[in-house]
Amino acid sequence: MQYSKQIQTGTKIKDKLDFFIEKSSEGFAVIELIFDASHNLIDYEICDLNDQFKSIIQEKDTAIHDNECSGINYSFNLNILKEISDALKSNHDTVLEYHQEELDKYYYLQAYSHNKKRITIISKDITEIKIAERKNIRLKNAMKALSILNNIIINENDSEKLLNRACEMIAELPDYSLAMITTLFKNTTTISNFYCSDKHVQKKYVEQAPFLPCISDFLEKQDSAVYYNPVMECEKCILGNKQNGNANMAVPMVFNNQIYGMLCVSLDTKLAFDQDESELLYTLASDLAFALFNIEARQDLEQARVKVRNYYQELDSQNKKLKILNAELEAKNNQLEQANEKANESEELKSHFLANISHEIRTPLNGILGFTQLIKQAKYMPEKMDEYFDIISFSGNQLMQTIDNILDISKLRTGQLEVKPEMCNIIELVEDVYVLNKTSDLNSKQLDFNTEIGALSKGKFLYTDQSKLKQIINLLVQNAFKFTKKGSVTLGLRESGDQVLFYVQDTGIGISPEKYKIIFDSFRQADQKSTREFGGVGLGLSIAKGLVNILNGEIWLESELPDHKNAKNGGTTFYISIPYCTENNNEKQNKTMDLNKIETLDWSSKVILIVEDDTFSAEYLSEAISVTGAKLYHAQNGNDAILKAKEIPDLDLILMDIQLPGLSGDKATKAIREFNPEIPIIAQTAHAMINDRENYINAGCTDYISKPIAVNELFSILCKYL
Repeated sequence: MQYSKQIQTGTKIKDKLDFFIEKSSEGFAVIELIFDASHNLIDYEICDLNDQFKSIIQEKDTAIHDNECSGINYSFNLNILKEISDALKSNHDTVLEYHQEELDKYYYLQAYSHNKKRITIISKDITEIKIAERKNIRLKNAMKALSILNNIIINENDSEKLLNRACEMIAELPDYSLAMITTLFKNTTTISNFYCSDKHVQKKYVEQAPFLPCISDFLEKQDSAVYYNPVMECEKCILGNKQNGNANMAVPMVFNNQIYGMLCVSLDTKLAFDQDESELLYTLASDLAFALFNIEARQDLEQARVKVRNYYQELDSQNKKLKILNAELEAKNNQLEQANEKANESEELKSHFLANISHEIRTPLNGILGFTQLIKQAKYMPEKMDEYFDIISFSGNQLMQTIDNILDISKLRTGQLEVKPEMCNIIELVEDVYVLNKTSDLNSKQLDFNTEIGALSKGKFLYTDQSKLKQIINLLVQNAFKFTKKGSVTLGLRESGDQVLFYVQDTGIGISPEKYKIIFDSFRQADQKSTREFGGVGLGLSIAKGLVNILNGEIWLESELPDHKNAKNGGTTFYISIPYCTENNNEKQNKTMDLNKIETLDWSSKVILIVEDDTFSAEYLSEAISVTGAKLYHAQNGNDAILKAKEIPDLDLILMDIQLPGLSGDKATKAIREFNPEIPIIAQTAHAMINDRENYINAGCTDYISKPIAVNELFSILCKYL
């Protein structure tokens, strides 16, 4: 409780203190203390004071007491007087500090006791010392915070976390009440983000745009001056609000001549920023600008790395695609080269074949025609007639063999060779081949010809086409005699698991390994030169392989070239394996129809569509089938065939030619299958390559017959479906 008292004026006291009070640089006052009955301080009277002491007390409007101190109207802090009174109870004097909050002043007070009721107080203004102490503490804490922030700046990659943390740390410093940071969009003066230690203030100014107009103006001017209140005084700005009234400071965050934003701080005291503290805040603002630059640079670097990584990934992907394209291009080039090589090889083979066939036909014809003319001339001795007839016979057989080989390879290619299985004695078959070649002209070189018959635990009978098996073995034996100059030829037979193994071994010229794959090709021989020593057109082994295939067997060879340096003979062994079948399990073999039975067929209820563009071929088929009474329709092209297949009622069968004008027969078949998948469609065509049958069956044809078409073969296949 504070009371106002009039100061008593006594002549004696006044005279003694006047000089000291007026001349002293320190404050001086004499105060009379008033206690209650319990000795508690309840009031006081200021008896005397000088001008210096008046700065720490307040002047009152009226006097409460009329006593010797009347005329002096000031009041003093009663609580301070109580503290002094309590201290003087045990001591003659006491010292304490006093903070005048209204004026924000600090004083050093020294009190002396005259008696229990009257004291003397000497005061000294220590505000500057206290301000220096406070600023020093504030500066030390700011430097400590700057050090911590610098560590955060080095390690932090998130600008939002960094700036929020900076605001929080600054606001935690002594005397600091608020910290705000505004950032700008790059290369602009437009504020991008706002960070504040007080989240309520932050929310308020983010929601109430535009915010901080004074700072926006400051940034636009790019001024680096420090602004103190009230220069930044502004109704809309927390820093310049008149209600604040404390020291504020705004510092631009600049690095490398680019402004990144503004650091704004506010104190909870009117104690202004000094030069050291201002420089420290400038340093902090510069460090924050550098941190933003560094984060931005790291982000740009990372984005650049991502772009480079993506670029290299894309480049790698493109390289892989290019490699694939190059590989495909290289493969296509290889295919073209192979096709070109095959074309050149085919042309070469064609030339060799024509030359060989000419040689193989003209040579025996020369013998036949030449010796026929000699026989006609009477001047030659009759005793040579038998020799001439033998030569003519041999030449005729040789010519017949060449023609047979050509026909056989043609039939193999067209699939026209018919398998006629029967029970045959394989031992007798080997002996027949042996006898046939033992006495033939091929053995004129007097080679040793032997047979080797192994044990046959499953018997000596085999269910197969005997004539074709015999032809295969005979071709291999003849081939062995042809390419063996001296030594021997051996024909052998033995079991090999579920197979019967035939082999022909010779001591001839041998075959190099690179020729193994081509030796079975048509018109091929190991020696393709025009000066070759051995004759033939190169069909024997190709025919043998084709016959083995239709008998469901296999053929292979082993060979060794002669080693003349070590006087070592060469030779070749051909092997044939045939499945060991002793009963007829081939019920699906085609059987040709007897011509006499055709006239007995009654197909008057059958409807047949003949698709054929060739007039004579169509007439031939119509004449051949008409004897059965079948109703016949004719289409000349694929589109006509599709139309009639839809229009003709109760159609039973279609004979489809493949090579047609416009839409081909195989495409027409596919179209018909879309609306009639069940009707039998027989492909009848002059195309007779080995894979033609499979291609036409895949196209939707039910069966296949090749031209020229024999009547009995035609009816054999028609009877299967009518």
